[in-house]
Amino acid sequence: MKKILLLFAGFVFFAGCLHAQTDFRPGYVITNAGDTLRGEIDYRGDRLMGEICKFRSADGKIVKYTPYDIAAYRFVDSKYYVAREIPDKMAFLEFLIKGQVNIYYLREDDGDERYFIDKEGEPLSEIPYEEGIREVDNKLYFYQTTEHQKVLSRYMQDAPQIQKQISELDRPDHDNLIALAKDYSNAVCKGGQCVVYAKNLRAIGIALDGVGGAIFYYNGVSSFTGGVLVNIWSPRINEKLYFRTGLLVSRYKYRDDYWDGQSGMIVNVPRWRKESIYKIPLMLEYIYPKSTIIKPKAAFGWSAYYPADLSLTCMAGVNIQLGGRASLSVEYNIDFVPHAFPIIPKEFFSQAVLGGLHFQF
Repeated sequence: MKKILLLFAGFVFFAGCLHAQTDFRPGYVITNAGDTLRGEIDYRGDRLMGEICKFRSADGKIVKYTPYDIAAYRFVDSKYYVAREIPDKMAFLEFLIKGQVNIYYLREDDGDERYFIDKEGEPLSEIPYEEGIREVDNKLYFYQTTEHQKVLSRYMQDAPQIQKQISELDRPDHDNLIALAKDYSNAVCKGGQCVVYAKNLRAIGIALDGVGGAIFYYNGVSSFTGGVLVNIWSPRINEKLYFRTGLLVSRYKYRDDYWDGQSGMIVNVPRWRKESIYKIPLMLEYIYPKSTIIKPKAAFGWSAYYPADLSLTCMAGVNIQLGGRASLSVEYNIDFVPHAFPIIPKEFFSQAVLGGLHFQF
């Protein structure tokens, strides 16, 4: 049991080290005095980048800036953040598009997505939106607010030709707000130029791993295992964390002893049986994001075994870049029977070494 806990702690520590890794990319900050400092900025998730700018200068010195400390920061040819005061705090707002109207974005700690708008001569205002379930007369109804349409219409009232487009905008997001700002700029200023700062990130990304290898069970039985793993993530939220699932199949061979009473005698007759074992992982995975050939990765979570039961699963491995969106995947997985408290391992169940091809769509 002590060895199991040490191994489990090692996996958790390895995953924690990966998560703590920085991802510095070329960029610059603009001070409150208007000076530009060039260097590298730590690329994090939208939530963290709305709070802190971690800047590394050419001499290697690292400084953390808050929205009170600098006016803006930007990754080269990518995301651009400006320090602005919103009703409840100061924050770094992601500058999505600059034109006759400007659109900004902020992701909060609780996952809420907030959008803001301003234009020359008009203050910064939030584009409010809310949806959910309400109970009316003991019945549940889905609702969507329309206050965002009123705000957008007020800022763009000098372009009557796009008012219908505004009235049909159900839920504000990056794509429809950027498109609307472009249309407004073209409507009020012929040949109006817009600068889109938003990085073109998909809402949902998928990567598939075709894998095969060997699995070793607690009782010494080994088998070939293979299948497909699916990695799902939201690049807009975090480009490093994935939800890992899929299906792996192995053949479990075991000895089945039974009693036979033929000819008036009781005889122990051994038989070997084979049974298919299906494994569906349900895990959180971290892949080191830097543009290197070898990308370490780690995952932690659970796996549903059939016909067995739920297991606690840890994974460590690497993706080796082959070119384009394809990588060679090599990984080691270990499964434990969990305690009643399901994140604590009770006893060893299986271990597997897998290799295959990782392809990102």
